[in-house]
Amino acid sequence: MDEFLKNFKEDLNKEEGNEVHEGEVVKENELISISVDLVLKIDMIKREMDSTMKKVQEHSKLVEKQEEEFARKTWKMLMESAWGNFVWLER
Repeated sequence: MDEFLKNFKEDLNKEEGNEVHEGEVVKENELISISVDLVLKIDMIKREMDSTMKKVQEHSKLVEKQEEEFARKTWKMLMESAWGNFVWLER
């Protein structure tokens, strides 16, 4: 985890044109900036997860309705077939 944070800090400072040297102290405002960026990214990910979960729930409801309709149609076909066989046997 420390390696990830170190690389993240280096990448951030390289983007700003500031090289990071080993043992360099990070300024408080840089930490605040990094923290804010992380909070915003976490919030964005949470929103995407919520949106995806909502889509999954909607899809699950649709699939459930389709399964119920299929079961109803299958049951109806079986009953019609059974009735047809019964009528045929009586002849």
